[in-house]
Amino acid sequence: MKCEFFKILKIVFLSVFLLGLTNSVAASALNNEPQQLYLQKQLKLITSFSNLQENDESHSLAPIMKFIDLQASFATSTDDSNAETISEFVKFAFSAEENEKSNRVLWALQAAGRIDFHASSRNEETTDAIERPFTHHVKEAIKVNKDRAKYYKQISNGKTATLSKLYTSLEYALLPISRLFDLWAKKFWKAGIPVLKNDFVSMGNIKQAGADLERTNTLDADGQKLFKQFLKNFQFEVFKAAAKKDFLQVQLAALRGLHLLKVLETKHSCNLTLSIHFIESIGLAARNADALRQQFKGEADNFYRAFIISQAAGIRFFSKIDLKAQNFHRQSIGIIANDLPAIPFP
Repeated sequence: MKCEFFKILKIVFLSVFLLGLTNSVAASALNNEPQQLYLQKQLKLITSFSNLQENDESHSLAPIMKFIDLQASFATSTDDSNAETISEFVKFAFSAEENEKSNRVLWALQAAGRIDFHASSRNEETTDAIERPFTHHVKEAIKVNKDRAKYYKQISNGKTATLSKLYTSLEYALLPISRLFDLWAKKFWKAGIPVLKNDFVSMGNIKQAGADLERTNTLDADGQKLFKQFLKNFQFEVFKAAAKKDFLQVQLAALRGLHLLKVLETKHSCNLTLSIHFIESIGLAARNADALRQQFKGEADNFYRAFIISQAAGIRFFSKIDLKAQNFHRQSIGIIANDLPAIPFP
């Protein structure tokens, strides 16, 4: 009976949480509530819910609770503390081994990101490009993908709509994280250290949505198994190297990773564009981190440690997009494959 009671309590509380999340998104959009404040409220609600569950271990909530504290004290936190807290929170939110708590955190991030995106003005777009390069890059990608979603939906008789919504929802979830990195970056800019200044490529250089695809096949069962195992190994390797601030090893892991994924693409005549994009971005960030370390005696090491780990944290989660997109590539619909810019790495 006790077990059943807690199951019912859990369902009721989750329903209330989701209702509150939906209502809060609408209210925040109307009141233009800062998305970080909104996110903080939702994360506190998640921890309150989790604490009510039977046999819940408090240490499992540590990444969320520390992130809540960080948002309140970000300006005075040390770089080492920032790096550890952000890294662990993003790893938790984008965990490939999904669980209820990580899913709720992801929902909260998506909702906060939507508030931020829809509250933006044209004037902010210009400011973002200069003062918030990470945020600008994510918003630029969302706008492109939302626009192209209409084209892909039309030529697929609506079948690509679900994939487009999934992709943009995950991009929305990046905005609260990008805001923190942009805020953190300003500290380094004041000291003349150009973190984030050379880490992003404009979406203006992508292919046309209707461009012909060179490869139109899909990974078979064995190929998918190899792909997933590779990403798991790559993620572990990057986490380990970045935690040690060994940016050379991160670059080497990225080089190996790009080679293996391109071999897999060629063998199966398929596209793994988004996963390759992630690895190129990680490699570029590691190369920039290494250059700045030599120029500024490692002052930006903690920043890039967190930036690289945060990117690697999402690679397995976002890889689902690649696999789902392949089904449309068979029909010569270039969703995802035509929607990402080439990154200058290596």
